[in-house]
Amino acid sequence: MQCDRCMSPESWKCADCLNLSDELYECLVSDANLSIRWFCDSCDKSVMGNQTDRVEHLVSVVEKLVNRYDDLEKRLESKSSVEAVSMLDDRIKGLEDRLVQFSRSTEEKFVELEKELQHKNEEGDKENEISDKDLIKHVVQEEVNRKTAEERDMENRKRNIIIYGVPEKKTDNV
Repeated sequence: MQCDRCMSPESWKCADCLNLSDELYECLVSDANLSIRWFCDSCDKSVMGNQTDRVEHLVSVVEKLVNRYDDLEKRLESKSSVEAVSMLDDRIKGLEDRLVQFSRSTEEKFVELEKELQHKNEEGDKENEISDKDLIKHVVQEEVNRKTAEERDMENRKRNIIIYGVPEKKTDNV
C-alpha cells in the first residue's frame, strides 16, 4: 500500500508490515463499497492533527449550544404556564359572555321603554307623559350610573388576587 496523501515512493508498505492477513486484504480490496485510505506516519499525524482540532472545535460549539439551551429552558420556566393561560382565557370568555348578556338585556330594556312610550302616546295622556327628552335623559343617566358603578367595581377588583377555593369577600359598595 502507498500513502494516499503524499504518494511518496518511500511510503510503500506491504500487507505483512501492516499486520493485515491475506484474507482481510483481499476482502478490503475486492469490496466495491469500501474505500481504503492509508497514510504514512508523517501524513497520519498531519491529517489526524487537523481532525483533532476540528473535533475539539465541534465539541466546544456543541457545549455552547447546550449552555444556551439550558439558559432558554430556565427562562421558559419563569414564563406563564399553559394552565395559567388557559384559566385566563376561560375568564376572558366568561367576561365576554357576560358582556353579551348585558348588551342583550340593555337592548330589551330599550325595547320595553319604547313600547311603554308608544303606549303612553297612544293613550293621549299628555299630562302624565314623560317627554322624549326627559326619557332619554333618564335612560342615559341610568346607563351612566350603572357604567360608573361597574367601572368602580372593576377598579376595586383590579388589584385582587384570586385564590382557588377561598370564598370572595362580600361588599355592599355598589
